[in-house]
Order: sequence, then structure tokens, then C-alpha cells
Amino acid sequence: LDDLVRKGKNVLFEGAQASMLDVVKGTVPYVTSSHTVAGSAYVGGDLSPQYHQKTIGVAKAIMSRVGNGPFVSELGGIRSERYCAEEGGKKYTKEVECSTYSIEWLLASEDFFNIGIALRMLGDEYGATTKRPRRIGMFDLVSLAYNCRINGVNELYVNKVDCLTDFAKTKLEGIPVVEAYLLDGQKINHVPGTNKGNRNAQPVDKYHPHIRENISKLRDYSSLPREAQELIRAVEQYAGCKIAGIGVGPEREQFI
Repeated sequence: LDDLVRKGKNVLFEGAQASMLDVVKGTVPYVTSSHTVAGSAYVGGDLSPQYHQKTIGVAKAIMSRVGNGPFVSELGGIRSERYCAEEGGKKYTKEVECSTYSIEWLLASEDFFNIGIALRMLGDEYGATTKRPRRIGMFDLVSLAYNCRINGVNELYVNKVDCLTDFAKTKLEGIPVVEAYLLDGQKINHVPGTNKGNRNAQPVDKYHPHIRENISKLRDYSSLPREAQELIRAVEQYAGCKIAGIGVGPEREQFI
């Protein structure tokens, strides 16, 4: 591999799991057993960091987490965490939720817990193997900016932007986006350094105008509605990182 790179070949290392599950940089102790940040590619991989050229970040506009652990932007808070953990996370599988709940009824609720269930069903946010329900959260720019910093992200791709249109079906005044945390009475714009801090932090959200147009068939940024473009620009500015592309659907070609 080293010889191929010296001859001009390109190599892409793809990380598994998410940065917040990193054994050191993540929400310890609710993490995996390995390093998941970009720099670990040169620890577990076969190349020296001298060859590094670019770090590509991938984030979801509808955030999710499987299993226990702090999740500041979670819709429904601790109630959602306990719900998703019942019977080892196997009580409310995709089949159970789809046969139990009406998405229209959930979206009409003013309870973030119910809205979170609806977004999980609409976005198919269940464990690919275990079928466990993923805990659903608002787009958290505090966490996103932290992850861009610790990974040295050069360009960012945001998936599930089309799912933000589902908020227009709720009674909420707009799309809730977390832009700060409230911890011990103080507003902060960084991820707390302790498990206790992450557990006690509360989201401070700002409502961005609803995206009411179906954007799943769009393939050009200029065709996006103004509300979507303004939200993307706000995310770029907060994260301090260029957004190079967005996903507008689950299929590979649904991409801008």
C-alpha cells in the first residue's frame, strides 16, 4: 500500500461508528472500545500520517444514538432514553412502532417525545442488525462543531436534510436547531468535558423557518428553497467548516 501511494494512488479510510463513541474523545464511559476519530486511521491503518491530505466529515441533520449515554439534543430527553432501552432495546422495534403508532397523531402532538418517535419512523432510524430504535435528537451544532474540530474536518457532508421537512408537519414554529447548552445556569457553546456535565447540560435551541417543499428530487443547490439554503449557511458558519454536499434522500443518487 505504501508503494502504491508513493506512485500516486489515492487511499480512502472509512471510519466505523461515530466520533462521540471514541474511547477517549467521546461521551466516556458510554463509548465503544476503540478510537473512532479520523486520526486513528494512521494508528490502525497501514499508512503514515505524512500522506494525509484531507478529512471528510459526515453528519446527519436528524441526529441519532443507539444505546445508553448522554444525548443533549434528544427529543424527549431521559424519557426517550428509557423507552428505547426497554427490554434491552428490543421492545420497541420498527415493526412494533409501525403497528402501534399513527405518524400523523405523533406529529400533531406538542410533546417532543412523540415527535421523536415519528421522526424515527419516517427516517427509518433503527439498528441495521439489531432493529433497536435509535434515540432521535435535534440538529446539534455544538456537537457538530466539536466533532469538526477534533477530527480536523476539511469538508462536511450532511445527510438526511430532506428529513427536516418533516418538522413542517408538526405544531412547532420551525426547525429546532441546538446552538448552545445550558449547564449550571450558564450558557456554553462547547461539549462538556465530563460525563456529569454532558448529563446535566440542557439544549438551547433556535427555530429556523420550516422547509415545506419536497427537496428529495432536487440535484442542484441553487434549486433548494431559500429556507434550506439559509439553514445550510448557518450550519457552515457555526461549524466553521465548508459543507461540500447534502443528502436529500436514502438512495445514492439523492445527493446535492
